[in-house]
Amino acid sequence: MNSYAISTCLLSKASLEKNICTGVLNRFTDNTTPYKVVADKKGKILDLYRNLIKTDKNYEVAIWIKHLTSDPTQIEYLDIDFENINCEIFYFIETASKIRNKKQLIVYNHEVIPQEYTYDQETNEINHKNEVIKVLNLSEAIYKFSNDNSTLNIGSVSYNMTKHENTGNVIVGKGSKVSDVQTGNHNKKSIKFQKEPIIIGLIIGIVASLIAAWIWSEM
Repeated sequence: MNSYAISTCLLSKASLEKNICTGVLNRFTDNTTPYKVVADKKGKILDLYRNLIKTDKNYEVAIWIKHLTSDPTQIEYLDIDFENINCEIFYFIETASKIRNKKQLIVYNHEVIPQEYTYDQETNEINHKNEVIKVLNLSEAIYKFSNDNSTLNIGSVSYNMTKHENTGNVIVGKGSKVSDVQTGNHNKKSIKFQKEPIIIGLIIGIVASLIAAWIWSEM
C-alpha cells in the first residue's frame, strides 16, 4: 500500500488547476486504488481540510473529502501527537514522517518547504527527526501517478484504461481515446473526447455543485 500525506497548500489550488483533482486527488478515491491518504487519529488533518473548504468554498475538494471519508479504507489513520507546531506545513511533514513504509508528502510546490530543512533536489527528500521524507510537487505527483497502469480519473468518474494492440492507442471508457503524442524528448497523452463524455462532464459539474452546497451546509 502506498500512503501519502497531502498538504493543504495543494488542495487550496484545486479550484484553479483542475489537474490537481484529475491527476492526483481522484487517485485516492477510486474503488481499486492502491493509495491511501494519511491522517491522524485525533482528526487534526481532516479538520485542516474542512477548514480549507469552509474558507475557500472549494467544491472540488469538498466532494473529494466526502468520498474519502465515506470509505474508511481510503485513509490510513496513525497515532500522531502534534506539539509546538507554528506553521501549517509542519502538520503534514510530521504526518509524512509517521508513515510506516515509504514516507511521502505531496505539496503544491517545493517552495513551501521550511528553510530549516535541507532539501535534496536530486532525490526530492528532506530529513525530519531522522526520518527521510520524499516530497513531490504537483507536476511530480501527476507524473508518478500517470505512469501507474491503473485507472484514469476524470472528475469523479473513473475510466478503465486499456491499450489497443493494433494502433497503440489507449481507450478510455466509451467513445474516448488517448493517443501518444511525441513532443521533444517526452511522450505526452492527448485525450480526444466525443460529444457523449462532454455532456456527461457537464452533468457531473452541475451535480457536483449541488452536492458541494449540501456538504458545506453540513460542515
